[in-house]
Amino acid sequence: MKPYFLACFLILCIGLWALPLSAEEKKTYRLTMAKDEPVHEMALAVLTEAYARLGLGIEVVHSPWRRSLAENDRGTYDGEIGRLKVIESITKNLIRVDEPLFDIHQYAYALTPIPHVNTWQDLKGMRIGTELGVVIVEVRTRGMNRMTSANKDELVMMLRRGAVDAIILEDVVDYTAEPYGFYQSPTALEASTLYHYLHKSHTDVAEALRLELLAMRRHGNIRKITGHFH
Repeated sequence: MKPYFLACFLILCIGLWALPLSAEEKKTYRLTMAKDEPVHEMALAVLTEAYARLGLGIEVVHSPWRRSLAENDRGTYDGEIGRLKVIESITKNLIRVDEPLFDIHQYAYALTPIPHVNTWQDLKGMRIGTELGVVIVEVRTRGMNRMTSANKDELVMMLRRGAVDAIILEDVVDYTAEPYGFYQSPTALEASTLYHYLHKSHTDVAEALRLELLAMRRHGNIRKITGHFH
């Protein structure tokens, strides 16, 4: 090879090597989730297997609920570990992996029995504690006497010290057992389906993940994974 062409070839190779790799080329996706969030931990376990089946990896980025949505909508990260459909009313650039992860149930918890609380409307007149950024709860309790907390630990402390009459939590953790010992509303206030969301630039991967999650569900893999969290 002539020196001139050899030099051009080397420059081209160096230039290509220096280009940043896309998420697909790196085979690793940066996904956000709330820290110490049982629902997200369970969703992560399911998705870790689904991604691995496609030869892909997950890098977890811990981010508060509200900030996480904003950053993913901007494309800062590749997607959200798990969200409810209600976020689609406030985001523009996230696409749903249209095979559910699993269902979650919202319950009210109190220091004393609350047999009368069976619906969201039954919370009216009570001081309600909610976690900041949990969109479904924010929407359902809008206009109520509501106090927000940054995380679940703070929410639990609000109830213990009597700052609120009841708090809203998912049923992944048994909040009626020790060390909590709370009373749960007789029925779920709402049952919702959790989905995985990706930035719209990952449409092809979203479809591949949908098929993997469907296969995992049919073969009982998702039920087996989530069973370890109950």
